[in-house]
Amino acid sequence: MHENETRPMAHLSDDEVAAQLRALKPTTGGSRTVTLNPLARAHADVMREHPAMYVQGNGDAQRLIPLGGNKVVTRMQLNLAEFVSNSIGADNVYGLNSVDAGQVHTIDPAEVLKARSVALASGIKLELAAPRDKMVMPDGDRTRGLYGMYQDSALVRRQLPATFADVADVADGAAAAVSPLPFKDVSYSWPEAASAAFSTVITRAKDKEVGGGEFLFATLLNSVLFGLAEYIDRTVFAAMAAANPVPFTHALAATQHLRIADLVGVVGTAGTGAGYNGAGEFIVNPGIRADLTAQTAGSYIYAPGTIVAALWPTIDILVSRAGALNGDVTVTCFASAQCPIADPAVIWTAAAAA
Repeated sequence: MHENETRPMAHLSDDEVAAQLRALKPTTGGSRTVTLNPLARAHADVMREHPAMYVQGNGDAQRLIPLGGNKVVTRMQLNLAEFVSNSIGADNVYGLNSVDAGQVHTIDPAEVLKARSVALASGIKLELAAPRDKMVMPDGDRTRGLYGMYQDSALVRRQLPATFADVADVADGAAAAVSPLPFKDVSYSWPEAASAAFSTVITRAKDKEVGGGEFLFATLLNSVLFGLAEYIDRTVFAAMAAANPVPFTHALAATQHLRIADLVGVVGTAGTGAGYNGAGEFIVNPGIRADLTAQTAGSYIYAPGTIVAALWPTIDILVSRAGALNGDVTVTCFASAQCPIADPAVIWTAAAAA
């Protein structure tokens, strides 16, 4: 650092500034890692592995005896905060919802989820968990044996307007009435959060045929992300149903400091309240803009700007050889999501259209 140089955080050393920038990069638009398709990588790894064998004898009399126990398994993770290079390797296979055959493209898993999820597309915020489970040493090594551990709990807060009393209602010299804090909170954590899984078998024949190989795993990655988006929807709408919402009225929405523009609706498989307005826009009774979903039967009206969909930041991928010799593999993906609702009063059921 030059003697006359001025910069932000001047009280920190160069190394401390670099550490701060590295820590902030994922959330401030800095460079993000581009990884290869973890499904394809895990498949390649597991096909090179062999089950545990016992070597008996030596030389020409050597025998390899398979041992019982676990199958050959490879475990990898899909980090939803990283870009994924999803290669399309077959020139004669054309995906209807993909790029042109033979091209390579990089996808942003979080953006794919936002585009495919009805709940997220309506304005509900996607929050990738940031588990803070690393041990820290405050003040360098001068801890005298005391160490700290971060918690993985988090908080969702709905902010409300502060209530100001009219001046005429406050007598000179009198204290103003005390109001509750103008926000509503709900906390959540991950150790006991529910998980969901997807599992499928890829046969050796399927991997060899047209549309197999690299293209198969590129397509499978897209399907996993699309399925994850619907899992988020199912979690969100299940949380709405568990909030025991009451039928919607404009008066109830007004009491929650909401405007019409703040409201959206969703119509489930029962089709309750579905319709179109005079402009041809899809709505739910009594005229709130809406969308369709297969992840709930009910129809709801809600304020998406007050709701968060929390998602564990990695998808655990297990690829195992279903049989040691036939070339078939089993792919299993695990995910975890939850929808903590800070204020159930911003969710209502939609009535059937008159």
